[in-house]
Amino acid sequence: MKIFGGIIMKKAVSLLSAVTLTAVFAGSALAAKVTPEYTYECAKLTKAVTADGKVDAGEWDDANELVINNDNEVFKKHGQWQGGNVTETSELSVTYKLKWDENNLYILEQRMDKHYIVNDTSAKAPWNNDGTLFFFAVDGGGDITVNDRYNPFWITVGKENKPLVAGRYYKDGNGTETDDTAYTKNWKAGGAKDGDVYTMELIIPWSDIKANTITDFTAAEVANFRFTPIIANMSETGVAAGGAGWSQLNFYDNKDAENPNQWAGLKLVAAIGGGSNNNDTPPATGYDAFGVIAALVIVIASAGLCGTVVLMKKKAR
Repeated sequence: MKIFGGIIMKKAVSLLSAVTLTAVFAGSALAAKVTPEYTYECAKLTKAVTADGKVDAGEWDDANELVINNDNEVFKKHGQWQGGNVTETSELSVTYKLKWDENNLYILEQRMDKHYIVNDTSAKAPWNNDGTLFFFAVDGGGDITVNDRYNPFWITVGKENKPLVAGRYYKDGNGTETDDTAYTKNWKAGGAKDGDVYTMELIIPWSDIKANTITDFTAAEVANFRFTPIIANMSETGVAAGGAGWSQLNFYDNKDAENPNQWAGLKLVAAIGGGSNNNDTPPATGYDAFGVIAALVIVIASAGLCGTVVLMKKKAR
């Protein structure tokens, strides 16, 4: 299922004005919660994922698709190009697929980027690179606090042709970026390049998200979250975040990127088509062999009965 058309992510800008252009400090108030006009339906996993940056046949067919670029209608209404520099869809378009099971959140990002640039050797500041800030938050029903945010960062293919991961965690309203493996050690990540397409597969345990947010939740159907991909984009090497040649696509932030109450919705839903989580179990669709055999028996029996009736009529004559 294809959900909308285009988008790009956000970015913060240099360690003071870059960590985020609208930084949230301890004690600062967030704007009131807004019901999202767009909610991504995150389907339950039926196909196993190997986080290697290579999409195997059917591996992500059980997930809904969200394509984000400058032509995405949701982005046009609720997002922004932070920095003001627009990148056309022909130059940058990012596709997401997400799914879940009781243990993990699964994320696929496929970034078509005509000018892919990496400046750093860490993903702590993805806004200084062609990187991703995946803004995610627990929605327990009331107003969402800053401490309910969980923000994975990544650069799909780093300078050593390996994925770089990091994140931002919150305590007492303050966000701290870290690439310490203590934060990411339970993740599974794989990134790969194929022409102008950069594919990232990421598996994050729900237990990690719970350990770094304050509102309790259960990974089950109808559980609600908020999210907005923030996609940083550099036009040339060495460009400073916030300067000329830098832009950041904030998919759905209503001009308030640091406030999860303004983000798009994300709801955990049942498997697409009611599929089973057991990959060895064939789907319930298709033909029923026993039903077919039974139908044939009935047809043959009916034909035999008709033949008998005809023969009896001939003898009666």
